[in-house]
Amino acid sequence: MCGVAGFYDTKHLIKNGHFELLNNMEAAIRHRGPDGYGYWLSQDTSLGLIHRRLSIQDTSMRGRQPFVSADGTIIISFNGEIYNHPELKKTLTELGCIYQTNIDTETIIHAYRTWGIACLEKLNGMFAFALFDQTTGDLFLVRDRFGIKPMYFSEQGGILSFGSEIKALRTLPFVK
Repeated sequence: MCGVAGFYDTKHLIKNGHFELLNNMEAAIRHRGPDGYGYWLSQDTSLGLIHRRLSIQDTSMRGRQPFVSADGTIIISFNGEIYNHPELKKTLTELGCIYQTNIDTETIIHAYRTWGIACLEKLNGMFAFALFDQTTGDLFLVRDRFGIKPMYFSEQGGILSFGSEIKALRTLPFVK
């Protein structure tokens, strides 16, 4: 079990304290991942992601999250497991994708790049993730078909907040 949380402030309503907000969200879901944590804040500070990690597949630092694509344009914070990761990795490699790791998180990025958001139809597993495409400005909040891995969200005051647990959202002053 990992933990995902963050906010997307497209109107730039949050003027300061971005790291404090992320730290509070991380503290609320710390129990979801004892093997480490990471955060990512966009250059314009509109998007903040945090991740609590439970290492299963690739326990090295290469599997750290939020995970950023090799070219820096796709960022993902992922919780779960893609059961058909080996088959998808083989297909994507044959299509020219170059892997830096052995983690299924990277497979999601390559699948998204190859098939767009329709890649979700190809993912077999239990998962929830936030994927941000810096080239388009699109943020996708995704969960598996059965909701095994949760993704809660709230849009209040022009700011989208999300997380693996509601208590991460409750740490934010603009979420009621």
